[in-house]
Amino acid sequence: MASTAELFVLVNEGFRARLEGLSSDQLQSPTPCEGWTALDCIDHVLGIYYSIVNAAGADLVDDATLTPLERFNRVAPVLEGLVDHEETASTMVNVLFGPLPLKQLVSSVVLSDTLVHIWDLAVATGGDQSLDAGLVERAFSKMAPMDEGLRGPGLFGPKIEAPEGADLQTQFLCFLGRPAGDHQ
Repeated sequence: MASTAELFVLVNEGFRARLEGLSSDQLQSPTPCEGWTALDCIDHVLGIYYSIVNAAGADLVDDATLTPLERFNRVAPVLEGLVDHEETASTMVNVLFGPLPLKQLVSSVVLSDTLVHIWDLAVATGGDQSLDAGLVERAFSKMAPMDEGLRGPGLFGPKIEAPEGADLQTQFLCFLGRPAGDHQ
C-alpha cells in the first residue's frame, strides 16, 4: 500500500497536469462548484497548501503575481517534503478542522479535496477529466462514512443520483454533488 507521502505526490501530479498549459482566459471559466471559477478553485487548493505549510512553521508567501502553475510549484514540493519527513509529518497544525497532525490532515482531508478539485478544474478548462482510480477508491471509502458531515455551506452540496452502471469515479463525484454523468 502506498504511503500518504506517495499518494500526495500522485494527487499533486494530477493537479499540476491540469495547471500546465492553462491560459489566462481560462481562469474565469466556471467550475461545477456553484459560483466558482477555475481561479477560485486553484486559489482554494493553494490557500489550503500555503496555510498548512505556514502552520507547520514555514514562512512561505503566496505570490499572486505568479502564474497558478508557478504558485503551485512553490508550495506543493514544500508540503510534500513536510508530509514525507517523519518529524514534520507529526507536527500539529491548526487549520481547517482544528489541531491535527500534518500527515493526518493531508491523509484525511487534503488528498480527497485536491482530487475533487482536479476534476473541477478539468471540467472548467476542457481538460482531462479522468482521475487516478486508486485515489478515487481511497477517497470515496474515506468520505462515504462522513456523508452528512460533508454537506453544507463551504463544503459539498447534495448528492446527485449516479447513472445506473456508473463507474466508481462517476459515483464518487455524484456523491460529492458533481454532475459527472460522462467524464472523458
